[in-house]
Amino acid sequence: MILTLLAAVALQTTQDLPPEWFIRDAKGQNCASCHSPTGFEIHVIAPGAVLRRAKRHLTQPQAEALAAGFKTFVPFEGVFPPFQDQGDQADDDNQFLRQVTSESWVLTDKINSVKEALEYRKKIVAIDPFQLQVAFPLSPLSADKFNGDTSATIADWIPDVPATDGDPVKLETEQDILEHDRAIAARPVNSPIEMLAQNKYRSLLAYLHYIRFGRFGKVWLPEGNPMWKVGDFGRIYADADFQSLGMSPQLIAENTGGPSPTEQMKQLRLSWFWLGWMFDPSLMHSGPAKDTIRADYFVLSLLQDAQLPSHALYMLTRKLAEQTPGKFAFEFQYSFLLTSEFIGNWEPKDPKSKALFRAFAAQSFRMNLYLLLNDIKTTGRTIRKVPQIDQITRAGAYLKKIGVDETKLIERVKNAVNNAKGV
Repeated sequence: MILTLLAAVALQTTQDLPPEWFIRDAKGQNCASCHSPTGFEIHVIAPGAVLRRAKRHLTQPQAEALAAGFKTFVPFEGVFPPFQDQGDQADDDNQFLRQVTSESWVLTDKINSVKEALEYRKKIVAIDPFQLQVAFPLSPLSADKFNGDTSATIADWIPDVPATDGDPVKLETEQDILEHDRAIAARPVNSPIEMLAQNKYRSLLAYLHYIRFGRFGKVWLPEGNPMWKVGDFGRIYADADFQSLGMSPQLIAENTGGPSPTEQMKQLRLSWFWLGWMFDPSLMHSGPAKDTIRADYFVLSLLQDAQLPSHALYMLTRKLAEQTPGKFAFEFQYSFLLTSEFIGNWEPKDPKSKALFRAFAAQSFRMNLYLLLNDIKTTGRTIRKVPQIDQITRAGAYLKKIGVDETKLIERVKNAVNNAKGV
């Protein structure tokens, strides 16, 4: 597994890098201006590619010395996507559904009480999203037009313009990573492409932290969730042209000829919203906007960009299971998945997958209806009553449509929401 190989170099520091890493070109930029401080990602880029790219900024001897300073683990040019080894991808939405419902308890442990919902939640939360195979490609560490027009895209991990001043930084401990991230987050940006570069760079730091520490159960979320911000960049600038983003003519040329700007923004949305959710499954720590907390644009991306209703259902099930009383009240909210458009349209077409989807949806709705009851009983409050009542009503209508009558539970929950204190 590539991640295991990368762990072998994850403990290196800037002192372990070849000196050419810090040589500045005519513009005053060096490798460290855009790449991670330790250059760990270079170990999945083929030596020829390292040499070719380095020659853009260094002399031939300097580029050769830089390339020789890295051990290459894979024979391909940087197309390795973090958290998704090559070939480690579900065939389609239906295979993903079979994956997340493969354990017998997912569908057979019917939820009929708060106690059972709490037990089910523990099991749902125990499923590691970092280990799931999704049915779409996650963004590669590096995309380079040299490898073909399909690689002419900004939907990778490497910043497209300098994100730092390129000076060596101390990066030996976990605290060093956190402090460096805070310093980068505080740097002013002057254009959309600089904002994107800043969040890509911070995402590289989060990935470096994961390699060092997160594989052992300690996942660090940088403040504001830069992975999520990269995905939201693809939403905000969905129809923007590259020039308006502040991209130079050279950078525009390097990222044209393949996917259109609109398609590249779609790639950013689909991959990076999912990556951001992996690091913050509750979405309660990625920004205060209700659209973020409810995953509205994320759900739209999964449904409209890629037609992946099972991915959306699982994500929302897990997201709601992760919510705990505190800063935000528990909210029964399946966003655009539970709309009139959803009923009968977003379900899988083949009978076996449709049956699985319906059974999992029923379990998901029951769990979160009981969790909402428990939250209201515990706190005496709830949030956004009108949207919740609408979502609960829609859930009840869908359950009835698929032959699962939970009318009593639906009415019980609606009454609890109506009688709770609003916040």
